[in-house]
Amino acid sequence: MVGTEAGHVVVSDGSDLAAQLADFPPTVVLDALGGAFTGQAIDALRPHGRLVLFGASAGGEGEVPLRNLYRKGLTVHGYGGLIEPDDVMIAASRKALEALARGEFAIPVDSVLPLEQVNAAFEQFQHRRIRGKVVLDVNA
Repeated sequence: MVGTEAGHVVVSDGSDLAAQLADFPPTVVLDALGGAFTGQAIDALRPHGRLVLFGASAGGEGEVPLRNLYRKGLTVHGYGGLIEPDDVMIAASRKALEALARGEFAIPVDSVLPLEQVNAAFEQFQHRRIRGKVVLDVNA
């Protein structure tokens, strides 16, 4: 089984991601954010690295440093799970839930808050004060 913990974690607003990764250039970047993060990820990647784009929650538009893209020989993959057939998505979901049930991986939960504290939950996200998921308990 592959390790379940990251060996190196960087928190960035996207403007300095490449600088923060200068001493630890990744071979693969999984980019769910888009926007400014994508260009910074390209700058940070090692030669012959891979960028996998699967979201754009930080912005659907961004600047791509084309010279770094081709000079480093990078590969860019787009992944859109929504185009997968239902049987593929159902099988993958089942497999992931079974692995979770067996304890092969865990979803870190930072805090559980009653639904009435939804604004406090959003504040935690905005100020990057969380380490894991925030769960809103609708039964509390």
